[in-house]
Amino acid sequence: NGNHIFAATWTDGVFLSTNDGSNWTPVNNGLTIVSTGTLAINNNYIFVGSSANGIWKRLLSEMSTFYSVVTVSNPSNGGTTNGAGIYTPGQRITVTATPPTIDYYFVNWTEGGTIVSINPSYQFDISTNRTLAANFSAIQYNVTTASSPNNGGTTTGRGSYNSGSQVTVVATPNSGYNFVNWVEGTGEVSKNQNYQFILKGNRNLVANFVQIPILSVTPDFVTVNS
Repeated sequence: NGNHIFAATWTDGVFLSTNDGSNWTPVNNGLTIVSTGTLAINNNYIFVGSSANGIWKRLLSEMSTFYSVVTVSNPSNGGTTNGAGIYTPGQRITVTATPPTIDYYFVNWTEGGTIVSINPSYQFDISTNRTLAANFSAIQYNVTTASSPNNGGTTTGRGSYNSGSQVTVVATPNSGYNFVNWVEGTGEVSKNQNYQFILKGNRNLVANFVQIPILSVTPDFVTVNS
C-alpha cells in the first residue's frame, strides 16, 4: 500500500526530501506531519504517499553512511550507560558509565574483551560500528565476629561480602552459658542469636554470653542422740 514502518535511533542531521509531497509521520509522539525535514531522535515513522518506496530506499542508503554505538552494562544491575546511538563518520562521541548506588564501582570499558578505556567518560572519533561494555564490580565489606567471654560460645557468619548482601551471623552458647545479645562498639544491635542485616559497610560484632549460675545445695545433717 506504499506505507513503510521502521523504528530506529537517530541523531539530528538525517535529512530526506521528496518531490511529490510524500510525507513521513511520527506515529508515537504527535509531532506535525512534514514533507521535508530532519528525522527526530528516538521516533517511529510511517512513510506515506506515492513515492514511499523511494523514500525507504533513500533511507537505507542514508543508513549505510552512519555508524552505530551500542553500550551495555556488565553486570546489568551494576550501573547505567549513556552515549549509544547512530552517528556520522568522524563524529566525536562520548559514552559515560555511572554506578547507580554505592554497591558498585566502575572498572573499565571493553570491546570484544579488550580494554579500551579505564575512564568512566570515554571519548573517541567514530569510524566503525562499536559495541562497548561498561564493566562494574561490587564493593566488598568485611564482617568480623567475636565471643565475650571467649569460652562463652561460638559465632559464625564472618567473612567478606558484596555491598548490599543480606548477611546472617549466628551465636551459639557453650554448655553452661546463655546468649545475651549482639553488640557493635558500645551499642546493642540485636537480641536474636541469628542476626540478619543488609551490609552497607564493615561490621565488627561481638556476641555476649553469660554463665548460668550453679546452685550449690548443702544437705542439713541432724544428729540424733539416743
